[in-house]
Amino acid sequence: MADDVKQYENEYKKCRTFTKEHVKQAEVLSDRVKFFSYDMRQGLEQLEDIVLEDKASADPIEARTIEDYALVDKVIRELLKDIQFNHGKVEDACKELNKLPKSSYITAGLSTLKGLKKDIDVDLKSRDKKDKNRAAIEKLQKKIEDDLKIIDDYAKAVDKIPESYLRADQEYTTAIKNIMKAKGRPSPKTLKFIALSPKMLTDNILKKTIKQCEDLVKNLDRAAGLAVNSAGKLDDKKLQLHVKDGVNVLKKLQDIVERYSEIKKNFKKEIENLKEKEHKMIESSIKKIEKIETDAKANWERASTAAADARAKAQKEKDAAEKNS
Repeated sequence: MADDVKQYENEYKKCRTFTKEHVKQAEVLSDRVKFFSYDMRQGLEQLEDIVLEDKASADPIEARTIEDYALVDKVIRELLKDIQFNHGKVEDACKELNKLPKSSYITAGLSTLKGLKKDIDVDLKSRDKKDKNRAAIEKLQKKIEDDLKIIDDYAKAVDKIPESYLRADQEYTTAIKNIMKAKGRPSPKTLKFIALSPKMLTDNILKKTIKQCEDLVKNLDRAAGLAVNSAGKLDDKKLQLHVKDGVNVLKKLQDIVERYSEIKKNFKKEIENLKEKEHKMIESSIKKIEKIETDAKANWERASTAAADARAKAQKEKDAAEKNS
């Protein structure tokens, strides 16, 4: 009977099996290509925008290779360094992915393993439960069941890997060639700035915006004064109405300033690249708009404190008068 166990084990050794580590490896390598490829593509898109915009500029960099751009432009140099790092990770993962067996190879020996399991299943049904070899055979039976599941999981993991992942390492070279061949053009960001400028950044519009902000401040000051006055008269209904008016005015002011602060932040380089006079005009105008808001918020806070103090004083005087009457 001991020979049965040995015979089954010998048959098992002839079967092709895999481990959970094989499944994990396929998944890890696939994810590695996916994530590093994404980062690489994002960098390449940024690189394309910068290089093509330089080609379209009045004084483009003289370059025959992408490395020539990196020698002159620090932004390109740092960006290219990140891209090449991600490309290296993609290359390594691609190399390992291409070493993985095809799912047809993984499942090729399934019939042999399934046949062995079937023989063991039949054997155990007829074998006495107290048989001394039963535990060893059941252990092998469980191992084969686990192997069958792992083989299925491994085949599925390999099949899930997109074909493009196996060639993802070639994307870098193709993208760089295309960038170097492409004609110059403004970047999407520059085009957005060009479209935005006549709507929000001309001298005339900025002066109107500053005037609009100053008018809002006058309305805010008016609401603040009325709120303090109402508080001093213990007229809570009017107090709340004036506070609401002030908050709405402040919100309108903050919305204007937020839009211009975003422009200053998002288009810093584009503004700096304008003619000096225009560049300084835009910067000083936005700075003035931001200061108007800062001062207005501080004044509103002081008015809120003054209203609270005025109400408290009026209430105290009222209480004293009622007590003495």
